[in-house]
Amino acid sequence: MKIIQVHNYYQQAGGEDAVVKAEASLLRSNGNIVIEYYKSNDDIGVSSNRLLAISQLLKASLSTLWNHQTYREFRELLQSENPDVVHCHNTFPLISPSVYWACAKEKVPVVQTLHNYRLLCLNAFLFRQTKAVSHQPSANSPVPSPSGSICELCVSKRFKWQGIKYGCYRDSKAGSLVVALMLLLHEIIGTWSKKVTAYIALTEFQKQKMIEGGLPEDKIWVKPNFIQTLEEVITKETNFTTRSRCSLESTETGENKPALKPLSDPESSNECNEGGVENPYCLFVGRLSPEKGCDVLIRAWGVYQEELVANPMPQLLIVGDGPERDSLELLVTNNQHTATIHFLGKKPKNEVLKLMRDAHIFVFSSIWYETFGLTVLEAGLGETPAIVSAPTTTSGLIEDMKTGLLYPSGDEVVLAEKLEWAFDHPDELQGMGKAAEQNFKHNYSAEVNYSLLMDIYKTAKQSHNLRSNT
Repeated sequence: MKIIQVHNYYQQAGGEDAVVKAEASLLRSNGNIVIEYYKSNDDIGVSSNRLLAISQLLKASLSTLWNHQTYREFRELLQSENPDVVHCHNTFPLISPSVYWACAKEKVPVVQTLHNYRLLCLNAFLFRQTKAVSHQPSANSPVPSPSGSICELCVSKRFKWQGIKYGCYRDSKAGSLVVALMLLLHEIIGTWSKKVTAYIALTEFQKQKMIEGGLPEDKIWVKPNFIQTLEEVITKETNFTTRSRCSLESTETGENKPALKPLSDPESSNECNEGGVENPYCLFVGRLSPEKGCDVLIRAWGVYQEELVANPMPQLLIVGDGPERDSLELLVTNNQHTATIHFLGKKPKNEVLKLMRDAHIFVFSSIWYETFGLTVLEAGLGETPAIVSAPTTTSGLIEDMKTGLLYPSGDEVVLAEKLEWAFDHPDELQGMGKAAEQNFKHNYSAEVNYSLLMDIYKTAKQSHNLRSNT
């Protein structure tokens, strides 16, 4: 089968970009032809000249509504390649929905993966930054983080005026207006309902949200992301056949702060296993932005460590970067836990998977409706169970006390209790890790995912041909 894959890359790469690459690789490895039509937000230039900058932003805004160049380019590509299906991942902001109309003109079916909630929400997260709200948690009302909370004000609204009011897109009312107009225009002209042959939601929860927002139920499939084995990702030259749990050394710096062990060096792990001091650690991996709830984890870590006396002292490793990093580092300093919390920045995929494999526990602290939560699966595939915030979409991936642990979203006190339990019960935790590995390998393998994806493509093609002939 020949597939044209469409994706607008973000300036700061994230899980969505990784999924696009992995899916292209999966398709090619099974004998399909994948043609890439990619744009990057890095191409959006802003001049230092004020008038020119305004002109550039205006041009970019109009392109978000309808990109004439993309429409022409894509029609030419369709005519020359004659693909079986076009699979769109992200068209915002440079590619624009004009590609759907190009496909309709050339009678090619379109499959659209819903990596976020862009069609329902101006910032795509169903999450709005707010000031801290202080109240006690309850079973039906998770504690809002000072970073923000779930917001569904615009889900069922055709014109997202409240999103404009709050400047939900990049904290800009002007930018929010552009996105709101784009969504309204394409709802009015039938882009979402008529020009997309099939939608892919990552979970049943997300599917129901998209139906609530107006997408046709009969067009939405549920297909999760997939995970690869560590052996498929980590290079063969790196010997990680044992689960060492050792990543930090006890050598102190001038600030009495433990130095990080170089995880890419197998010899350092061997040394540690042969009698060095082991430092079990908790791991967070993700973009450092408000909706990820890393601030909740840092405060919970402080509660957990307040009266902790342990040798070696457990550590918290934070992998990732983003707009909240400075404020999170300040939070660590203010809480006086700099000796046990380490910001590692962004890491290559193979290094992240090694960190996951050696972690004592993985924490997924998001406070928005994550569309999937691939990192929970990646950690579990390395036999490392996760503590996951609930209720979120991701919490449905694990079974509490069997393949992981759950805690009320935003509740730092309960999260601290879960951390304490995890470090106090290593044997039970190891059993959870093994159960998670078996569960995830069975349900989220590349083989299972590929079969489902091809079913979607074939059904979309048949459905499109049927409609074209009537």
